[in-house]
Amino acid sequence: MSKNKFFQNEVSEANERFLNANGNEWGNAFGEFDADGDYEGADDFEGADDYEGADDYESLQMANAGGRRRASAPESQPYIISVTNTGSTTITNVEILNALSRQFAPTTSGLDFQYNVGTMTYAEFLAWIASGNVFSIGQTSLVGIGSNASTAAAQVQETLTVVTKDPNGNEVTRRFNPRIDSFQYSGTQTDLWIDFLINSFTSLKVGNVYVGTTLKLYLYPKQKFNQFKALKQRGATTKYGNPKTSIYASKAPRLGR
Repeated sequence: MSKNKFFQNEVSEANERFLNANGNEWGNAFGEFDADGDYEGADDFEGADDYEGADDYESLQMANAGGRRRASAPESQPYIISVTNTGSTTITNVEILNALSRQFAPTTSGLDFQYNVGTMTYAEFLAWIASGNVFSIGQTSLVGIGSNASTAAAQVQETLTVVTKDPNGNEVTRRFNPRIDSFQYSGTQTDLWIDFLINSFTSLKVGNVYVGTTLKLYLYPKQKFNQFKALKQRGATTKYGNPKTSIYASKAPRLGR
C-alpha cells in the first residue's frame, strides 16, 4: 500500500470516529487516545480476573502460579477543582474548563474557583491546558460540601455537559447524569466512569451550583500527551493505572460497553 493511500485511510477512519462519537468512541473523538474504557492494569497479574474473591496471599499465589506480572503503570493522580457558590441564588450552566478562552478571565460573578493541588492556581491550571497539554479522563469523582446535607447530595447529581470541538467546526456534545449508587454509604459524593478528552477547547459545564455549596471535582487522567517526550521522539503518551477509589473500581462499569 502506498503512503498516500495509507494516510487517506487513516484520515477517513478518524473522521468516521468523530462523526459517530458515542459511548466508548467518545474518549477518542479526535483520534488522540485509545478509548477502551479501562485503565492500565497496574499491579495486576495475568489470570487474576479468573479468581475473583482470592483475598488471601496463598490464593493469590495459586491464581497466578506461573503467570507473568504485567508492566506497572503509574497510579492515576487527580486534577482537583472546587467551585463554590458565594452568592445568594443558584447559578446555572457553570463552566469549569474552556481553557483557551477562560485562562484570561477565569472568574465568574457569585462563584469562587480553586485548583486544589499544590500551589498552582485555577488560572494557571487553565493556562497549562491552553499551552497544549492534552489528556483523557477515565473517572470523574464529584463531592458536595455544604452545611445542608440534602443540597450537597443534590449537587453531586447535577447534569454534567462536555463539549469538545476542533478548528474545523466539528463539535461533540455529551450530557451525563450522575447518580448515587444504591449500595453507597455517603450521599454527598459519587463517581462517573466515563471517558472524555480534555484539551484547550473542551468545555465542562455543571447544570446548577447551589447557594452555600461547594462542588469538588476530581478528574482522574487515563492518558496524557507529553510534548517533551514527543520532541525527543520517545513515547509521547503516559498511561495511568486505575486510581482504585472504591471497592468497585477494579470492575468499574463503563458507559457504552
